[in-house]
Formats: sequence, structure tokens, C-alpha cells
Amino acid sequence: MADMFQFARTRVYRGLISPCLWMAALIPSAYGQKANEVKAMEALLDSADYYELRNPERSLILSMEVLKRFPVEGHERGSIRALMNCANSEKLRGNIPEALAFCDRAILIAEKLQDPDLQIEVYYMKASVFSATDQDDSAIVYHRKVIELDHPNANQYFVCNAYVEIGQTYQDYGNAEQAEEYLLKGVNCSSDAEEVKPFTLLPLIKFYVNQNNPKYLVYLDTFVMTDFYRNASPQTRASHFDSFIHIDPTSASEKEMRGREICAHYLNQGSLSMHVNFALVLSAHLRSMGKLKSADSLLVLLADRARSTGRIEQEAQVFRNLYLNAKDQGRLKEAIDYNERYLGLYQQQIAEENRNAFSELNIKFETAQKDRQIELQNTKIEQEQRNRNFLIALSFLTSALLFLTFFYLRNRIRSARKITEQNKLIHAREKEHMVKEHEFAELATALKTRESERNRISQDLHDDVGASLSSIHIYSSVAEKAIRDNPQKAEEIVSQIKQNSRQVIENMSDIVWAMNAEQRDGESLVGRIKNYGYDLLSQKNIDCTYHIDPLVEKRLTKPEARKNVLLIVKEALNNIAKYSEAARAEVSISLEGDSMIIRITDNGKGFDPRTVNEGNGLGNMKERAGLLGGRFSLHSSLVDGTAILCSIPLAKISDR
Repeated sequence: MADMFQFARTRVYRGLISPCLWMAALIPSAYGQKANEVKAMEALLDSADYYELRNPERSLILSMEVLKRFPVEGHERGSIRALMNCANSEKLRGNIPEALAFCDRAILIAEKLQDPDLQIEVYYMKASVFSATDQDDSAIVYHRKVIELDHPNANQYFVCNAYVEIGQTYQDYGNAEQAEEYLLKGVNCSSDAEEVKPFTLLPLIKFYVNQNNPKYLVYLDTFVMTDFYRNASPQTRASHFDSFIHIDPTSASEKEMRGREICAHYLNQGSLSMHVNFALVLSAHLRSMGKLKSADSLLVLLADRARSTGRIEQEAQVFRNLYLNAKDQGRLKEAIDYNERYLGLYQQQIAEENRNAFSELNIKFETAQKDRQIELQNTKIEQEQRNRNFLIALSFLTSALLFLTFFYLRNRIRSARKITEQNKLIHAREKEHMVKEHEFAELATALKTRESERNRISQDLHDDVGASLSSIHIYSSVAEKAIRDNPQKAEEIVSQIKQNSRQVIENMSDIVWAMNAEQRDGESLVGRIKNYGYDLLSQKNIDCTYHIDPLVEKRLTKPEARKNVLLIVKEALNNIAKYSEAARAEVSISLEGDSMIIRITDNGKGFDPRTVNEGNGLGNMKERAGLLGGRFSLHSSLVDGTAILCSIPLAKISDR
């Protein structure tokens, strides 16, 4: 009883605890593998994004690697991102059909997911590809799809730019009314998206400037209040003035007029900082035109106005421009004074920037320290919570296991002997049943095989012997009529009857031989082939060698296979005797892997297989190889003779 209790306890712990431990180990492993795949995919996509504009070809290679390594299912968003990178890279390289193909693949995935944000992005990409090749009508179709999918949480960059792109297309078409409508929709759409505003305001400002419409000043006010403009350096504003606000007059005088108009606008509004910014750009333009005195006059006025703004960098830029003007006019003493004032202001600016940077670094350092402390504290709390949860789960599992063990052992002890006796009885009955089933299966298989062989023999006898006897009967009738009138013809017919009779005997012999695979005292395959070859080829003075693996006879057990293999060889030897005019021939039958290989070659005159139909037994050999599930091939040339190769699976010729 003690041994039985020990046995039961061991079985319970192995049966219940071990699976729980395995599941606990495998679940984190599966999640870990998935997480690693996502990290690897993200790393490749980040690298592709990095090279997207720097090296489109490199970006394409990395994105294609993502598509190759990771299946679409389970990685739909990453696949779309990779396809978008591929499309953009191909667009930059000028391969528009390939770019459109990648867009179409991304669209299919996004539409399958029914994610409007992804659909917006892929539609916008396809529209940009069409725009790159001036296919404006197609681009408008997909820009409209982007607009139709707009929703409160959509990425406004794509939606706003879709409006702008449509407006610019109408502007190119000369439809000013439609162009203004869509450009204004783009600006209104970006009202709550600070990062998108420059991309919608600049095209509208350019449109109004080209129309000589003073409305551009209203939207210029909005533009200069954006973070994009505020964070731009003075050098950026000065060197990219034309492209920055899309004001590009046809002449320098018109540019001067436009600049003075903007400066006056901000001076009248009392926005001295913006006035100084644009006035500095205007002074640089005047200096480039050679109007140094006009530039000096403007800069002298700007010196006091820049000081009033309280922005040291603006005042420094004013004196920097005064220095350059004085130097160009040869007023060296004034140039030195202006340069000294510029350097003093520049040093103040640097010192202030350093103080601000140092203060910002201190704030960031303190913030990072606090964040680190909070993170460590949160990690500690989370770990303690996990430990408590683990202990609770372990206690619950232990209690459940003990409860189950108690009932299991009680039932096990009560029914152990009864189960053992029942198992023995069931085992004996099952063994007896299995023996009977095996005997019945063998008997059924034998009966089925015999019935199949009987039917096949009947069919062969009916087809071969019946046809031959019918021809003998016909020839006999013809010979009987011709024996008086044409004895020579009657003799030829009798000879044909004799040949047909011999063929009937030979076919009957082949059928009987094929059926006697298990009779050891019968003629072997090797002997039958050699006897036939000797009788046939010796009359033509053809020397034939035979290489037949002894294992072939053991594996060739199916009667149908024995007959077809023999007839393939006989048909080939018959063709050699009739047509080859060869001096040597070779017959090889071997086992190679899971196949039986039949090779029959001669050094005769050969023929061109392309000019010969499948008569002369070639069709029969090919058909018999096909019946055995094999392959038949023939190579022949006028110089090298003829070679026949048959490859037949062993499963088709053997019952073993």
C-alpha cells in the first residue's frame, strides 16, 4: 500500500506540476521571440528611413530585406512602412512603374486592415508618385481619396497637403477660383496643426503674390507667428528670403518694392521685431543692387528700432550690416567702429546664450535625475507587486494541487486492483481482436490481388490472343481461296500465320512468366532477356552485353510491372535488330535510390528524333513507362547511336 501511494504521488506531481512549469517557461519565450522580431524589423525600417533621401538605393535594399524576412501576416503595419519606403525610393530614382506597384501592394494591405490612417498615408504616397510625373489628373483622384478619409484624429499633414496639392494643380491649369478655394481649405485644415501650417500658408502667400493681391500680407502675419518662422535663424531668413515666403518678383526693383511694402506693414502694426527682420533682408537686397546709401539710411533707422526690441541678436545684425556697407564704401574708420559695436553685441549674445544653455542643462540634469529616481521607484514597486502576485498564484496552485491529489489518491487506491484486472482482460481481448483483424486484412488483400490478377489476365488474353487468333482465322480464309489461283501468295499468308502463331505463343509465355514471380524454379528476368537478345541479335552479328543488378529480380514482384519492364527491353532490342545496323549494344538495369533505371544503348547509325514519329515501338515503350509512373527519354544522333533511359519508382514495381 505504501508503494502504491508513492507511485500515485509521483504520477500526480509529474502530470500536474510539470505542464504548469513548461507553460510558464514557454509563454515568455513566445512573447520574447515576437518582441525580437518586431525590434529587428523596426531597426531595419529605421535604417531605411535614414537613407531614404541620402541614398535611395540603400533605402530600397533595406526595405526589400524587411519584406523578404518578415511575412505580411502579423506584420501588416511594418510591411506597409517598408512598401512606402520602396515606393519613395523608386520615385526618387525615376522608376515610376515600380513605385506605383509598391503603392498598390501597400493599398491592398491598408484596405484589408480597414485602417483610415494607413489608407490616407498610402493614398497620399501614390498621389505624390503621379505628381512626380505630371500625371495631375490621377494625382487629384488619390488626393481626393485622402480628403474623403479625413477624421478628427487623422494626420493633418497628409490631409492639408492634399488640399494644397489640388489647389496648386488648379493654379497650374489657370483656374484661380478653384485654386484659391482649395488653398484656403488647406490653411483652415492646418489651424490646429502647428507643424503643418508652413506647408499650407506658403503656397497661399505665393498664390496671392502672383495675383498681386494684398491679402498675402494677412497670411504673412500668420506665417511669421508660426514656430517654424520663429525658430529660423537670421541667416536662414536672409539667405532664403525668396523661397522662404515664396515671393519671387520678376525684377530686382519689384523685389525691393515688395520688401518695402512688407517692412511698412509691420512698422504700422507696431511689430518692431518682425519689421527689423524683414528690413535686414531688404538692406541685404539693396546692397546687392549697389544702393549702398539707401541701405545705410535704412540701417541707421533700424539701429534704434532693434535696440527697442530688446533682442541683442537683431541689434548685432544691424551693426554687422552697417560695417559691411561702410567697408564697401571705403569708410574704414566708421567700419571699425561698427565692427567693434557688432563684436561687443555678439559677445553679449554668446554669453547670454551660454547662460541660457547652462541653465537649460541644469534643468535637464535635475529633471533626468528626478525621472531616474521615479523610474527606479516605479520599478521597485512593480517588482514587489509581481512578487506578491507570484506568491499568491503559487499558493493558490499549491492548494489546488493538494486538493486534487487527495481525491486522486483516494480514488486511485480504491480502484487500483479493479483497474488492473480490467486492463488485463481488455488487453487480452484487444490482442485477440488485433490478430483476427490482421489475418482478415491479409486474406482480403490476397483475395483482392488474385481477383485483380485474374481480371488482368482475362483482359490480356482477350486483347492479345483473341486479336491474334482472329487474324489467323482471316489469313487462313484468304490462303484457302488463294491456294489454287496464286500458290505463292498463299505461301506468304501461311508464313504470316506461322509468325502470328509464334507471337501468340510468346505473348502467352510472357504473361505466364510475369505471374510466376514467387516461383524460384522459373526462368529469371536476366535469363529471359538474354535468351531473347541472343536469338534476335546474333542473327544480325550484334554483340550485346548485359548489366542487370541481382537485386532487381527481388524487388520486381508486381506481375504488371514484370510484364511491362520485359516488354520495354524486348521492344528496344527489336528496334536495335531492325534499324540500328550496330556492332555493339548494351542493356543495363540497376537500382538507384528510390528508382529502377533501365538504360539500353547501341553504336548504330541512329536517327533524328524530331523527324521520326512514335512508331517503331517508341510510343509503346513510352506508354508502358508511363503506366508504371516512370519517365521515358531518348537520345539519338547519326554519329553516337541511340540511348534509351527509363526511370521507374520502386513503389510501382514492388510489393515489399
